Amino acid sequence: MRSALRVFLLPVLSVMLMPAPCMARGIDDAWADYLRGDYKRTVDVCRSVANEASLGDKGRYLMGLAFLALGETKAARENFEFIVKYYPRSGLDEQLLLGIADSYFLEGDSTGAAQAYKVMLDKYPSSDYAAMAYLGMGKAHRRLGKWELARGCFNKIIQQYPLSLEGKEARDYYKRQVFFVIQLGAFSKRENALRYAAFLEAKGYTVSIDREMDGNNVLHKLKTGMFKTLKSAEAESMRLKRDGFSATIVS
Repeated sequence: MRSALRVFLLPVLSVMLMPAPCMARGIDDAWADYLRGDYKRTVDVCRSVANEASLGDKGRYLMGLAFLALGETKAARENFEFIVKYYPRSGLDEQLLLGIADSYFLEGDSTGAAQAYKVMLDKYPSSDYAAMAYLGMGKAHRRLGKWELARGCFNKIIQQYPLSLEGKEARDYYKRQVFFVIQLGAFSKRENALRYAAFLEAKGYTVSIDREMDGNNVLHKLKTGMFKTLKSAEAESMRLKRDGFSATIVS
Protein backbone atom coordinates (compact mmCIF):
# COMPACT_ATOMS: atom_id res chain seq x y z
CA MET A 1 0.00 0.00 0.00
CA ARG A 2 2.86 2.36 0.75
CA SER A 3 3.92 2.36 -2.93
CA ALA A 4 0.37 3.04 -4.05
CA LEU A 5 0.21 6.15 -1.86
CA ARG A 6 3.48 7.38 -3.29
CA VAL A 7 2.19 6.79 -6.80
CA PHE A 8 -0.72 9.13 -6.14
CA LEU A 9 1.20 11.94 -4.46
CA LEU A 10 2.00 13.81 -7.66
CA PRO A 11 -1.49 13.49 -9.16
CA VAL A 12 -2.98 14.83 -5.93
CA LEU A 13 -0.66 17.82 -5.83
CA SER A 14 -1.32 18.66 -9.46
CA VAL A 15 -5.05 18.69 -8.83
CA MET A 16 -4.65 20.78 -5.69
CA LEU A 17 -2.98 23.47 -7.77
CA MET A 18 -5.94 23.70 -10.14
CA PRO A 19 -8.41 26.52 -9.53
CA ALA A 20 -11.69 25.26 -8.07
CA PRO A 21 -13.92 28.27 -7.34
CA CYS A 22 -17.09 26.17 -7.19
CA MET A 23 -15.76 23.48 -4.89
CA ALA A 24 -17.62 23.22 -1.60
CA ARG A 25 -15.80 24.12 1.59
CA GLY A 26 -16.31 20.55 2.77
CA ILE A 27 -14.23 19.26 -0.14
CA ASP A 28 -11.43 21.70 0.71
CA ASP A 29 -11.41 20.19 4.19
CA ALA A 30 -11.42 16.69 2.70
CA TRP A 31 -8.27 17.47 0.70
CA ALA A 32 -6.58 18.51 3.92
CA ASP A 33 -7.72 15.28 5.59
CA TYR A 34 -6.31 13.28 2.69
CA LEU A 35 -2.92 14.96 2.82
CA ARG A 36 -2.81 14.27 6.58
CA GLY A 37 -3.39 10.59 5.85
CA ASP A 38 -6.89 10.43 7.34
CA TYR A 39 -8.47 8.55 4.42
CA LYS A 40 -11.58 7.37 6.21
CA ARG A 41 -12.48 10.92 7.21
CA THR A 42 -11.78 12.03 3.65
CA VAL A 43 -14.42 9.62 2.38
CA ASP A 44 -16.86 10.61 5.12
CA VAL A 45 -16.51 14.31 4.30
CA CYS A 46 -16.92 13.67 0.58
CA ARG A 47 -20.05 11.65 1.25
CA SER A 48 -21.47 14.43 3.38
CA VAL A 49 -21.46 16.81 0.43
CA ALA A 50 -25.11 16.91 -0.54
CA ASN A 51 -25.07 16.33 -4.30
CA GLU A 52 -22.83 15.27 -7.16
CA ALA A 53 -22.73 18.78 -8.63
CA SER A 54 -21.15 20.04 -5.43
CA LEU A 55 -18.80 17.09 -5.21
CA GLY A 56 -17.72 17.57 -8.82
CA ASP A 57 -14.96 15.83 -10.72
CA LYS A 58 -12.16 16.92 -8.36
CA GLY A 59 -14.13 15.79 -5.32
CA ARG A 60 -14.92 12.41 -6.85
CA TYR A 61 -11.27 12.02 -7.82
CA LEU A 62 -10.30 12.73 -4.22
CA MET A 63 -12.79 10.18 -2.95
CA GLY A 64 -11.40 7.62 -5.39
CA LEU A 65 -7.88 8.25 -4.11
CA ALA A 66 -9.02 7.85 -0.51
CA PHE A 67 -10.79 4.58 -1.31
CA LEU A 68 -7.63 3.36 -3.03
CA ALA A 69 -5.54 4.22 0.03
CA LEU A 70 -8.03 2.30 2.19
CA GLY A 71 -7.74 -0.75 -0.06
CA GLU A 72 -11.34 -0.45 -1.28
CA THR A 73 -10.31 -0.91 -4.89
CA LYS A 74 -13.74 -1.48 -6.42
CA ALA A 75 -15.13 1.72 -4.87
CA ALA A 76 -12.06 3.62 -6.03
CA ARG A 77 -12.43 2.36 -9.59
CA GLU A 78 -16.15 3.20 -9.65
CA ASN A 79 -15.34 6.83 -8.79
CA PHE A 80 -12.60 7.08 -11.41
CA GLU A 81 -14.81 5.51 -14.09
CA PHE A 82 -17.69 7.82 -13.12
CA ILE A 83 -15.51 10.85 -13.87
CA VAL A 84 -14.36 9.37 -17.19
CA LYS A 85 -17.99 8.87 -18.21
CA TYR A 86 -19.68 12.00 -16.88
CA TYR A 87 -16.85 14.57 -16.81
CA PRO A 88 -15.11 14.13 -20.18
CA ARG A 89 -13.47 17.57 -19.85
CA SER A 90 -12.18 17.14 -16.32
CA GLY A 91 -8.55 17.41 -17.39
CA LEU A 92 -7.82 14.35 -15.25
CA ASP A 93 -7.73 11.72 -17.98
CA GLU A 94 -4.17 10.51 -17.33
CA GLN A 95 -4.58 10.37 -13.56
CA LEU A 96 -7.91 8.55 -13.86
CA LEU A 97 -6.53 5.88 -16.18
CA LEU A 98 -3.57 5.43 -13.85
CA GLY A 99 -5.92 5.14 -10.87
CA ILE A 100 -8.05 2.54 -12.64
CA ALA A 101 -4.94 0.50 -13.46
CA ASP A 102 -3.65 0.75 -9.89
CA SER A 103 -7.00 -0.41 -8.55
CA TYR A 104 -6.74 -3.62 -10.59
CA PHE A 105 -3.14 -4.14 -9.45
CA LEU A 106 -3.93 -3.65 -5.77
CA GLU A 107 -6.80 -6.15 -5.87
CA GLY A 108 -4.50 -8.76 -7.42
CA ASP A 109 -5.85 -8.71 -10.98
CA SER A 110 -2.46 -8.58 -12.72
CA THR A 111 -3.86 -9.23 -16.19
CA GLY A 112 -6.41 -6.43 -15.84
CA ALA A 113 -3.75 -4.12 -14.41
CA ALA A 114 -1.27 -4.75 -17.23
CA GLN A 115 -3.97 -4.10 -19.82
CA ALA A 116 -5.12 -0.92 -18.07
CA TYR A 117 -1.59 0.47 -17.75
CA LYS A 118 -1.09 -0.22 -21.48
CA VAL A 119 -4.29 1.67 -22.32
CA MET A 120 -3.03 4.67 -20.37
CA LEU A 121 0.43 4.59 -21.98
CA ASP A 122 -0.93 4.04 -25.50
CA LYS A 123 -3.18 7.05 -25.10
CA TYR A 124 -0.67 9.29 -23.29
CA PRO A 125 2.85 8.05 -24.16
CA SER A 126 4.45 11.31 -22.99
CA SER A 127 2.44 11.60 -19.79
CA ASP A 128 4.02 13.04 -16.65
CA TYR A 129 2.84 9.79 -15.04
CA ALA A 130 4.39 7.45 -17.61
CA ALA A 131 7.13 6.25 -15.25
CA MET A 132 4.48 5.30 -12.68
CA ALA A 133 2.50 3.42 -15.30
CA TYR A 134 5.56 1.56 -16.64
CA LEU A 135 6.51 0.55 -13.10
CA GLY A 136 3.02 -0.74 -12.37
CA MET A 137 2.89 -2.61 -15.68
CA GLY A 138 6.30 -4.16 -15.05
CA LYS A 139 5.26 -5.37 -11.61
CA ALA A 140 2.02 -6.78 -13.04
CA HIS A 141 3.98 -8.70 -15.70
CA ARG A 142 6.31 -10.06 -13.00
CA ARG A 143 3.33 -11.39 -11.07
CA LEU A 144 2.24 -13.19 -14.21
CA GLY A 145 5.71 -14.64 -14.85
CA LYS A 146 6.13 -12.61 -18.05
CA TRP A 147 9.72 -11.85 -17.20
CA GLU A 148 10.90 -10.31 -20.48
CA LEU A 149 7.91 -7.97 -20.71
CA ALA A 150 8.52 -6.94 -17.11
CA ARG A 151 12.21 -6.26 -17.72
CA GLY A 152 11.28 -4.23 -20.79
CA CYS A 153 9.08 -1.97 -18.67
CA PHE A 154 11.76 -1.54 -15.99
CA ASN A 155 14.42 -0.85 -18.61
CA LYS A 156 12.19 1.82 -20.16
CA ILE A 157 12.11 3.65 -16.82
CA ILE A 158 15.86 3.22 -16.30
CA GLN A 159 16.61 4.66 -19.74
CA GLN A 160 14.02 7.43 -19.95
CA TYR A 161 13.37 8.38 -16.31
CA PRO A 162 16.64 7.56 -14.49
CA LEU A 163 16.31 10.29 -11.85
CA SER A 164 12.68 9.61 -10.98
CA LEU A 165 11.53 7.89 -7.80
CA GLU A 166 10.41 5.03 -10.02
CA GLY A 167 13.92 4.79 -11.51
CA LYS A 168 15.41 3.48 -8.26
CA GLU A 169 12.67 0.87 -7.85
CA ALA A 170 12.92 -0.15 -11.50
CA ARG A 171 16.67 -0.76 -11.17
CA ASP A 172 16.01 -2.99 -8.17
CA TYR A 173 13.40 -5.04 -10.04
CA TYR A 174 15.59 -5.24 -13.15
CA LYS A 175 18.35 -6.96 -11.16
CA ARG A 176 16.10 -9.56 -9.60
CA GLN A 177 16.18 -13.15 -10.72
CA VAL A 178 13.27 -14.39 -12.78
CA PHE A 179 11.37 -16.89 -10.69
CA PHE A 180 8.56 -17.07 -8.16
CA VAL A 181 9.10 -17.79 -4.50
CA ILE A 182 6.63 -18.45 -1.70
CA GLN A 183 6.81 -16.32 1.44
CA LEU A 184 5.90 -18.22 4.57
CA GLY A 185 6.15 -15.49 7.17
CA ALA A 186 7.94 -12.32 8.26
CA PHE A 187 9.44 -11.73 11.71
CA SER A 188 11.03 -8.72 13.37
CA LYS A 189 13.16 -11.03 15.55
CA ARG A 190 15.56 -13.41 13.84
CA GLU A 191 15.25 -16.04 16.60
CA ASN A 192 11.51 -16.30 15.92
CA ALA A 193 12.19 -16.72 12.22
CA LEU A 194 14.75 -19.46 12.97
CA ARG A 195 12.30 -21.33 15.20
CA TYR A 196 9.59 -21.27 12.55
CA ALA A 197 12.08 -22.28 9.86
CA ALA A 198 13.13 -25.30 11.94
CA PHE A 199 9.48 -26.29 12.33
CA LEU A 200 8.92 -26.06 8.56
CA GLU A 201 12.08 -28.03 7.81
CA ALA A 202 10.93 -30.76 10.19
CA LYS A 203 7.84 -31.05 7.97
CA GLY A 204 10.07 -31.56 4.91
CA TYR A 205 10.16 -28.04 3.46
CA THR A 206 13.34 -26.26 2.35
CA VAL A 207 13.37 -22.74 3.77
CA SER A 208 15.58 -19.67 3.42
CA ILE A 209 15.57 -16.49 5.51
CA ASP A 210 16.00 -13.11 3.80
CA ARG A 211 16.79 -10.01 5.84
CA GLU A 212 14.92 -7.07 4.29
CA MET A 213 14.16 -3.49 5.26
CA ASP A 214 10.54 -2.39 5.67
CA GLY A 215 10.81 1.35 6.10
CA ASN A 216 13.02 1.77 9.15
CA ASN A 217 12.36 -1.75 10.41
CA VAL A 218 14.19 -4.99 9.68
CA LEU A 219 12.13 -8.05 8.77
CA HIS A 220 13.33 -11.63 8.52
CA LYS A 221 11.28 -13.23 5.76
CA LEU A 222 10.93 -16.99 5.38
CA LYS A 223 10.76 -18.16 1.79
CA THR A 224 10.75 -21.39 -0.15
CA GLY A 225 11.08 -22.43 -3.78
CA MET A 226 12.36 -21.11 -7.09
CA PHE A 227 9.47 -21.62 -9.50
CA LYS A 228 9.73 -20.67 -13.15
CA THR A 229 5.97 -20.71 -13.68
CA LEU A 230 3.09 -19.31 -11.66
CA LYS A 231 1.27 -22.63 -12.02
CA SER A 232 4.02 -24.58 -10.24
CA ALA A 233 4.22 -21.95 -7.49
CA GLU A 234 0.44 -22.14 -7.00
CA ALA A 235 0.60 -25.93 -6.69
CA GLU A 236 3.22 -25.69 -3.93
CA SER A 237 1.31 -22.90 -2.23
CA MET A 238 -1.80 -25.08 -2.09
CA ARG A 239 0.23 -27.93 -0.58
CA LEU A 240 1.58 -25.60 2.12
CA LYS A 241 -1.89 -24.33 2.94
CA ARG A 242 -3.24 -27.88 3.19
CA ASP A 243 -0.51 -28.51 5.75
CA GLY A 244 -1.74 -25.50 7.72
CA PHE A 245 0.90 -22.94 6.74
CA SER A 246 0.53 -19.40 5.48
CA ALA A 247 1.81 -19.09 1.90
CA THR A 248 2.03 -15.99 -0.31
CA ILE A 249 3.48 -16.12 -3.81
CA VAL A 250 5.91 -13.30 -4.57
CA SER A 251 8.15 -12.56 -7.53
